[in-house]
Amino acid sequence: MRSTSPRPRVADHWLHSRLPLVLAGAAVVLLAIVGGLAVWGTFIAPDAPIPQIELALDQAAGTVGPDLSPEEQALETELAAATEQPPAEAAEPTVPAPESESPPAEETADEPAAEAAEDPALPAWRRFAAPFASDDKRPRIAIVVTGLGLGETVTRSAIEDLAGAVTLSFSPYGGRVGEWIEAARLKGHEALLDLPMEPISYPRDDPGPQGLLTSLGEAENAERLGWILGRGEGYVGVINAMGSRFLTAEEHLRPILAELGKRGLLFVDGRESADSLGAKLASALGVPRAINDRFIDVEPTRVSIDGRLEQLERLALTGGTAVAVARPLPVTIERLKQWAAKLEAKGIVLAPITAIVDRQPDR
Repeated sequence: MRSTSPRPRVADHWLHSRLPLVLAGAAVVLLAIVGGLAVWGTFIAPDAPIPQIELALDQAAGTVGPDLSPEEQALETELAAATEQPPAEAAEPTVPAPESESPPAEETADEPAAEAAEDPALPAWRRFAAPFASDDKRPRIAIVVTGLGLGETVTRSAIEDLAGAVTLSFSPYGGRVGEWIEAARLKGHEALLDLPMEPISYPRDDPGPQGLLTSLGEAENAERLGWILGRGEGYVGVINAMGSRFLTAEEHLRPILAELGKRGLLFVDGRESADSLGAKLASALGVPRAINDRFIDVEPTRVSIDGRLEQLERLALTGGTAVAVARPLPVTIERLKQWAAKLEAKGIVLAPITAIVDRQPDR
């Protein structure tokens, strides 16, 4: 009969000899599990909560939890709370901030355009005037370009190329007077209407079919004046076109100026004659007026025009104001544009005609 006693020792020997391998294999399996979890947590689900098995392994390794001192555990808790991101809240709709409202510009006596929107009862020469600072103490020059509206190219050039302070006067015989006045005012210009009057050279020089004549009665001249004044809106007054005879005939001129006063319009005496009664009679009737000091393009050359403008500057510097009348010639517009750009450096301000009203002595 065979003895079986040696087998347990062989088995024990086998077990003891294989135990390290078994433990090593178990360690490999455990490391594989831990590594797989790490890879999963890092690359596949970085935002997923740490599985409990990983936390247990960390505790077993002594990296967190029970082996920390109470002070260290408190510090860990504070750090965790500080770095924890709160749950995102629904964004509140953005309400745009209200736009800041600019305070209304202060109005002055020489800023009637700002006043006009609130007081339509103002006379036309103030209601349609361009703003001008009443406290500007510099000498003032006003330029009036007459005869506009008959040629589109030169009219458009005057409106667009000349400084806004240049006053533009439109012939009543133009086809689009109202449109031109509106376009001029949009560019900052004050507007006048040319008022055709009888010259000494009539009938050789004809003021046109609606011209005011000394051979007509008051009613007919009044009718013609009404037609002229009805050619547009938004103008501040009139300036005579021709008129060297009519302006010396008080009995014919008086009712015309009186009607201008009733309509709240100003009168610019173009001084076609040294004997003109226009300014004196307007002052006597209480009609706002301005007086021409120079025709700047009698000789339409650059040298002559520049010389006249220099004379105008001297008048303004000595008397405080000056007014000039010009024709709508390309050379005139070009010289006025160049001159106006340099005027401020000379201590003189270019002003609309309403800023000169009643500032000149009668003559």
